[in-house]
Amino acid sequence: MSKRGLKERDLNKLLRPIKFSHFKQLNFDLSFITSTAFAQLQGVHIKVLLYMMARVQWYKETIKVGSRKEKVWRTKNNGDIDLAIKSEIAKDLKMNNNTISNAIHKLIWVGAIRITKIGGKDKTKHHYEILLPKYVKQEKQRWRKFPQENWEVDIPKNKNSSIGRETRFKKKQNPTDKCRFNQPTYVVRLDGTD
Repeated sequence: MSKRGLKERDLNKLLRPIKFSHFKQLNFDLSFITSTAFAQLQGVHIKVLLYMMARVQWYKETIKVGSRKEKVWRTKNNGDIDLAIKSEIAKDLKMNNNTISNAIHKLIWVGAIRITKIGGKDKTKHHYEILLPKYVKQEKQRWRKFPQENWEVDIPKNKNSSIGRETRFKKKQNPTDKCRFNQPTYVVRLDGTD
């Protein structure tokens, strides 16, 4: 026991950063569910999106509406959602690392999320923003423009990948082409014509 009467494990719980929101349920807005962007998503993509939604922290803010005050929920870290190591997410969701990467790329492509900070080689992580109703204002919701626009250019690609650079896009030579028996044959006609 510490001085204030807290047990050591309770103190560790308080000091540990909050990883997930404490809501009992996560909801999609009907306008998103009926959109063509949502129609492009499969179960894997939706699972990863729900995982990201669970990472958003919320707080209540009191705003003045006319003569009365209302409490409104606001996001605290939307735009600064950093996904932990992909192997940890893969363990939580019981998926492969490549599946998670492809799901994140698909969510960026349809405009459901966007990258706000690109991670680098110094082991920093990408930071994401969820672009759904209740998370951002309507003008920032890219998925509403999806069939006419997509955000494939925002998907991160490793530009310095040297794997297969020498053999990339080159036609392989058939081993039988080198054989002396595959030389062109000439036909000699007996009637004297070519």
